[in-house]
Amino acid sequence: MWPTTWQLIQSTIDSKVQQQMEEYYQRLNKKLDHILQKQPKQSTPPRHNDKHQFYTRVKNLTNVRLNKEEMQLLKYGLNYSIERSISSYIANLTAETERAIRFLDVKMQNTYRNMASNKLKQIINSKGQNNILQKRQLQVMKELNKKLATENAINTQTKKGETIVIINSNEYSEKLHSFLNANNFNILTKDPTEKFHNLIHKTMQESNLIIDKNR
Repeated sequence: MWPTTWQLIQSTIDSKVQQQMEEYYQRLNKKLDHILQKQPKQSTPPRHNDKHQFYTRVKNLTNVRLNKEEMQLLKYGLNYSIERSISSYIANLTAETERAIRFLDVKMQNTYRNMASNKLKQIINSKGQNNILQKRQLQVMKELNKKLATENAINTQTKKGETIVIINSNEYSEKLHSFLNANNFNILTKDPTEKFHNLIHKTMQESNLIIDKNR
């Protein structure tokens, strides 16, 4: 009984708060309109016909023929992550939700368990449509990787415009070595990460500004 009653109370509170916020913003908008009307009108500056430069999202420097779906998947960018199947994380999500609920007041736990249960059911019921898209994107990615491997090509991303570039692996290696040689890069004989890590750790230990040794 209490979870149902609490939902009604929460709904009433949310509705009242929303109404008060809308009235507040309406008053603010009226004040702004009044201030704008009092300000003298300024002449509109001439508009320039400068065209913005938009970079190509995907640039193919190979003979690999990409279909529409493969191009669309590449346009999402190299950081795009295909959604995982719900079955792969629903158990962990349920456990983490229950863990978070147990930090709440004991009297409120059942209420939030009910709310969480309804939300989890919505996620599970929506898996059909998501699974179709996910499976198709995984298939497209598999076919794309196969094409690139067959043609000894890779995809990379430029800093300028974040364009996705499809390029032959050998050509990419040649360009990379040419860039390193032209800019006088030196090959390190040893990874200096550990040395710098120890130096930072030592500095933090000796500094009273970071760690107060009197506490």
